[in-house]
Amino acid sequence: MNWEGMYKRKKQEIMGKIEDIDKKCEAYGMTILERKERGDLEEELKKVVREDRLKWMQRCKEKNLLEGDDNTKYYHAKANGRKRKNMIYSLDQEDGEIKGQSDLMKYITNFYKQLFGPPPENDFTLNLEGIAMLSEAEKERLIRPIEMEELKKVVFGMENNKAPGPDGFPVEFYKHFWYLIKDDLMELIIDFMKRKIGVERLNYGVITLIPKCKEAGILFKIDFEKVYDNIKWSFVYKMMKAKGFPDIWCDWILKVVKGGKVAIRVNYQIGHYFTTHKGLRQGDPLSPLLFNIAADALTLLIKRAEQQGLIKGLGMDVMREGVDILQYADDTICLIQDSLEYAKNLKFIMCIFEQLTGLKVNFHKSEVFCLGEAAERQDSYSQMFTCQIGRLPMKYLGVPIDQRSKREG
Repeated sequence: MNWEGMYKRKKQEIMGKIEDIDKKCEAYGMTILERKERGDLEEELKKVVREDRLKWMQRCKEKNLLEGDDNTKYYHAKANGRKRKNMIYSLDQEDGEIKGQSDLMKYITNFYKQLFGPPPENDFTLNLEGIAMLSEAEKERLIRPIEMEELKKVVFGMENNKAPGPDGFPVEFYKHFWYLIKDDLMELIIDFMKRKIGVERLNYGVITLIPKCKEAGILFKIDFEKVYDNIKWSFVYKMMKAKGFPDIWCDWILKVVKGGKVAIRVNYQIGHYFTTHKGLRQGDPLSPLLFNIAADALTLLIKRAEQQGLIKGLGMDVMREGVDILQYADDTICLIQDSLEYAKNLKFIMCIFEQLTGLKVNFHKSEVFCLGEAAERQDSYSQMFTCQIGRLPMKYLGVPIDQRSKREG
């Protein structure tokens, strides 16, 4: 749809009607009905102008425009240039090049249908005995009734000037009309908590595609493939139950993340919606928390392997048990002593973790760093993990790490 032309036509149509009323009033005066009609047209015109400006703000991303400057030729040129830059004209894949909007939309939609399709079945299970659990006080806080001030804090804590959802309402709408809609929002949340309503009709979104262009040991820096897209809902649910989350809380979470619908946007065209069967939504503040709950399984597996002597961590001269994993969200580093046997066991753990959670380790984008005498066997480690050899210093959470800083630490 050519929305630039659509808004232009709408504005011209409304302004034409207002002009007709004004001409008529100059000759015959204005009746009550005409005054109301003119007022309604003015409100409709304001709405169309606001929507038009929002579209340009989202496309232009210029600070001056956000602060209220008019849409000049410069801003329109910037926005149109960004639109052209973000267009996808072709895709290279195994069977050849794909061109044309229709073929691109079909191919990309099918790719994401498979990505978000049902996860493959397997017989792997994880004994969750000994996992850290919630206290009774923490459980009570999770399911206590929500207060209006708490809801307001969440709404007003959301960032402005972000793309609205498929319903077209940006965050600013909820903030500006807070005192009109707050009771309705609270009623919606209370009904959800009491299991009176489902959220299936709210659980949908659009995926927009744009083009992109001296201790001996090893550090294995893990790169997860499509972190949120592959995770199994059933495993997240099991982990929450194992940690002692209240049953009703687990049900709330499952209702929010399960059974959503998405559509693919390719070159400003939105395709058909389809149902997802796994994955967490990008940009949802809940997604990183749920990912962390599932990722705890990797720490649990590695700790158990260490207890059974299958691997040994680094730094045992500093800490009795050493350090075998550093984990913050999806930034994960495994640390083991120089041993090909330990490395083989670690890779086996990674494969088990993949089957349990649905998360995929991107081995060819991961890196192995060899310390001390382990550097003599770096090719063997690289082949075992099918990954590239990293070079120190490296960065973890923005902090440079090398052997010198390790010794000083």
